[in-house]
Amino acid sequence: MRKATVPGRGRQPTSAVSSAVATCNKVRMSLWWLTYNDRHGGLHGVFVTEASSLLSARMGAADSALDKGTSFAEGHELDAARSARIPPGYVGMMLSRKEAAQLLDRIEQGDGKRR
Repeated sequence: MRKATVPGRGRQPTSAVSSAVATCNKVRMSLWWLTYNDRHGGLHGVFVTEASSLLSARMGAADSALDKGTSFAEGHELDAARSARIPPGYVGMMLSRKEAAQLLDRIEQGDGKRR
């Protein structure tokens, strides 16, 4: 069996290359708060999802077909403190305006401000 080589570094065992690729593929996942508007421009709801970037979060929401009939308005990465206050059942679902307001109150408690 032939070992993999890395240009400019001579021969390296395949396992060394594989572990380097695995290290590069470790991605930090965050919770994202995505807001969607209805066709009249009013707030339709909020989608909370786990993703490595805003683009990935938006693609995941589109793939889940939960954003049909709505348009993306904005997205925010939640910090660790706010993410910890999101109940697991809320991740991956479209929340109504009322549900989103209640959840926002819950995750903003403790830091004295509401966005």
